[in-house]
Amino acid sequence: MKNCDPGRDRAEEAGGDAVTERANEFLRRIGYVGRQSGPSALLNVYLSDELRTNFSDFSRLVLPTVWRRAEWPTVAVRPMHVWTGWFRSAGYLTDFEDPIPAPTCPLTIYRGATWPGRRGMSWTTDHDRAVWFANRFSRFAGSRGFQIAYLFCTTVEPDAILAMFRGDEAEVVIDPKYLPPLRKRDAQQIRPRPQST
Repeated sequence: MKNCDPGRDRAEEAGGDAVTERANEFLRRIGYVGRQSGPSALLNVYLSDELRTNFSDFSRLVLPTVWRRAEWPTVAVRPMHVWTGWFRSAGYLTDFEDPIPAPTCPLTIYRGATWPGRRGMSWTTDHDRAVWFANRFSRFAGSRGFQIAYLFCTTVEPDAILAMFRGDEAEVVIDPKYLPPLRKRDAQQIRPRPQST
């Protein structure tokens, strides 16, 4: 029977060693508990020192699934440098099936976010998807009555890119310390739209 979890497929493809078996067990467990459980479960494995010498191999197998399933992984596990450290130790990550080659030249990326969220890790190569996120966040911000969202566009060097994933979000995971300054005057404001009744 084929595995329906791409992370588990990745782990099974890697072979039958102890790290792979632990990765499969981990992915099964978070599959039962729920998609939001992945970040804290990964942090627990990291802090337990269970895989001290093999955490990079383990995270390479499970990180794509944990990251993509969680709604806001950098809120679930803070500070953000924990995530960038995990991604850096795992190496460039992409889809298991139909992988995206690691970029070798600068890449234009977009992000829809509130002003405080502008330097996040999740960006996209899809302008329209970033607009969708900006609209989503403008509704959240507007319900609190004090913020608007923005559409940010920038170019990053290949060293900034930690992972790229296909799918609806065309996600690019970046290390925010490599982002150039993001200015309000260069971003498009997305104002909250009135809720229809």
